[in-house]
Amino acid sequence: MDTTVNDLHSSPAKHASFWKFWSFSLFLIPLYLISFHLWLVLGPRGIMMVGIIATVVGIIAFLEASKQKYFLNRWDAFFHSTVIFDIFMEGVFIPLHIGYSFYLCAISFVIIVGGYRWWLSKKKSREAV
Repeated sequence: MDTTVNDLHSSPAKHASFWKFWSFSLFLIPLYLISFHLWLVLGPRGIMMVGIIATVVGIIAFLEASKQKYFLNRWDAFFHSTVIFDIFMEGVFIPLHIGYSFYLCAISFVIIVGGYRWWLSKKKSREAV
C-alpha cells in the first residue's frame, strides 16, 4: 500500500484526534490498575487513603473532561463515572484486597466504556454523512 503526501500530513492530525477522543478513557485505566495494585500491599488504612486520593483525582479529571466537552452524551459520562465510583466503593468499603481478579473488572470497564464510546462515535459519523 502506497503512502501519499496527504497521508503523511494528515497523520499528526489523526494522532492528535485519537488522543483527544480517548485521553480521559485511557487515563482511567492506569488510575484503576495502580489503585488496585497498591491495595494488594497496603493495609486497610492505606487502602482507604489510596481509594479516597484516587477518587478525588478521578473526579477532578472527570470535571476537567466535562469542561473540555469530552463526553459524547450523558451515558458516556455516566459509564466513565462508574469507574471512579468503583474505585471509591472498593477503596472505602473493602478493607483487604487479595488476588488479581480486578483485571476482569478492568477488562469489563474497557469493553463497556470503550465499546460504547467507539459504537457511539461510529453511529454519529454515519449520521453525519
